[in-house]
Amino acid sequence: MKQRSVTDEQRAAKEAVIARAALEAFAERGFASTRVADVAQRAGVAKGTIYLYFENKTKLFEGVVRTHLVPSIASLEGLVAAHEGSAEELLRALIRQIYVEILDPSRSQVMRLLIAEGRSFPDLVQVYFEQVVVRAKTVVGAALERGEESGEFRRTSAKRFPQVVIGPVFMATMWQMLFADHASLDTQALCDAHLDVLFSGLRA
Repeated sequence: MKQRSVTDEQRAAKEAVIARAALEAFAERGFASTRVADVAQRAGVAKGTIYLYFENKTKLFEGVVRTHLVPSIASLEGLVAAHEGSAEELLRALIRQIYVEILDPSRSQVMRLLIAEGRSFPDLVQVYFEQVVVRAKTVVGAALERGEESGEFRRTSAKRFPQVVIGPVFMATMWQMLFADHASLDTQALCDAHLDVLFSGLRA
């Protein structure tokens, strides 16, 4: 039993190394131009080793999402499950954490890749949508529902369209990608302004 646990840990560690190399290669060369051999070279393994863990390049991208993004979503889900305070406190904590997570360079690199090549590789968009977007919408929706049920929040269409709640976070990501060299963005101040406007509209 102990040996099996060590083997699982070793496999997870190797997958993480390969996924990191894949993210770096995709960010530098693009998904279409990256070869499995490029990832293997960055990871310091033989090309054949990649296929022991990921059967193709799309599965490599899934590994990137699983390694670099899914743990962040899981932490948000855990925050909702464990929170015992008010719904406003919960939603504030969620929004602040989403800013931290989505603006992290490794995660914004994935979004940049999807924007650039998603139309040509819809399978990549599907993976990101299912593993990140759907789950993020669910946790935000759960916080909004908790606030409505407790009477803290007005009943609005925000629960149906959580995009209006987290939209400014994506705007911040786009700004950093496109305009950071021209006009720096104080993301902490933006987050504060976002929360101020949000709760002005939500409070009952």
